[in-house]
Amino acid sequence: MASRPGQGLRINLRDLPPDRLPALLDDRGRARLARRVDNLLSGIVDLVDRVVLCLDVATDADAALVIGPRIGLEITVDGHLPLRWGPVFAWLVSRGLCDQDQAAAAMTWPGMDNPVSARDRWPLDFILDDLRRDRQAVARVRRYISHVKLAVEDGGPEAAKLYLGACGEHSQPETAPVAPSLPVRAASPSELSDGIARAIQGLCRARGQTGFWFDFTANGCSDEWVSAFVAGPLARAGGDAAGVADDIADWLLRRRRPGAGWGFDAGRPADADSTVWVLRLLDRLGRPLPTGVLDWLAGHVVHGQGLRTYRPAGTVGGAPLPYGEGDWALPHVCVTAAGAGHPALAAECLPPLLAAIGDDAVCAGYWWDDTAYPTAMAAEALAAAGGHDGVLHRMADAAMGRLANSGILTSPFHLALTLRVALADGRMPVAALCRLLALQGEDGLWAGGADLRIPPPVPSTSATHIIAARDDRGLFTTAAVLDALLSARDALTSRDALTSRDVRDFARFRHDDI
Repeated sequence: MASRPGQGLRINLRDLPPDRLPALLDDRGRARLARRVDNLLSGIVDLVDRVVLCLDVATDADAALVIGPRIGLEITVDGHLPLRWGPVFAWLVSRGLCDQDQAAAAMTWPGMDNPVSARDRWPLDFILDDLRRDRQAVARVRRYISHVKLAVEDGGPEAAKLYLGACGEHSQPETAPVAPSLPVRAASPSELSDGIARAIQGLCRARGQTGFWFDFTANGCSDEWVSAFVAGPLARAGGDAAGVADDIADWLLRRRRPGAGWGFDAGRPADADSTVWVLRLLDRLGRPLPTGVLDWLAGHVVHGQGLRTYRPAGTVGGAPLPYGEGDWALPHVCVTAAGAGHPALAAECLPPLLAAIGDDAVCAGYWWDDTAYPTAMAAEALAAAGGHDGVLHRMADAAMGRLANSGILTSPFHLALTLRVALADGRMPVAALCRLLALQGEDGLWAGGADLRIPPPVPSTSATHIIAARDDRGLFTTAAVLDALLSARDALTSRDALTSRDVRDFARFRHDDI
């Protein structure tokens, strides 16, 4: 960075874990600043993705490094998503660093301008550039919140400065999505151990600076739900991976809503599905459940029908709850299937789940555009509960049929979840496992294919009101795949669990291959 007269050199420290920032200041003789920075970070760190520490450094007469009395903290969120900035501005208001009007004004900045919506005359050079391009590609200007810089001075007040941004881009004509073809390359089953290790490394590298995961970033960006889901297979993997999952559990416990559970992200109310995945993570880690969370979840159970995502409005102290009046407050098969996988909820969730399995041996969810997710969750819950072999055989037969037709399974997400149905019944489709390993990227991750469907809370006759959301970072998909690979590894290390029809497929396997 360029030097500043009389202040030494300005240094920006990026990607340093936030809990190390106060210690860095303390070690350099800025103990009072360190305490103030720690106090600031304790309120904001869980709401953002990046914190950059900006220091002025110089050397004293003894050539020792000295940190200046004023430091800055640049905070930002991935993708500059407006929805993610709401809680940040609420915190700034609570801290007295801006007022409500300023926060509201800042939230009006993000948006898109084009030749029709622009309030002023559209620039001539934009028009000329459009004429040189494909007539369907139109110039537009995207406005976004870049970052907020917090300034703290030893002995002085705190201050905040907002940085806004704008960039030009071109819209592209919409085209129908093309289903990806599965690669022809065959992967050896001996690659299983390497695939698991690379997936774990890829997920750990994908953590944000603050330690947790974000995915579905194009449609609101989930942190709590996604982090709980991703940490689950890491806890199952054991070793250092379980240590990472334990850190995530600590973070989630700090983020729990008072008297409730967890949500899609920090800006939304707690829901049963997100809370179930946190409890499943804690169960895999062998950690106790927080006091009162099961009582809170009990309010989401509809006896004989399953688990609903949100409670109806007015059930907690008479206070209305968001989303509590429409379909989102009804029991859903996909949420019930996830709940059935936790021992404390299985008794209530299994009966309606069994009733939801159709003649085609699959479950149709509410939040998902494909049957793969709810069907896999149901199969694994039934296998864990025991006593449902007939239903599991039927589900596994259907899954094996889908696995045999690679044209049906067009993403690693669907492939992995369908494989998990077969694994839950003790089957081991080697070809499908090899195809899944062959799809792994160089970074250890799999391409995102988890497609959420988000209908409006109140039923609508218009299909355009349903939002499609995909895990664009591939973290949710990779976690689902990793769980499948771990199940395959467990089956291969316990030959007694294999059925006779599969034994011949493993004649070439050596124990050290896995």
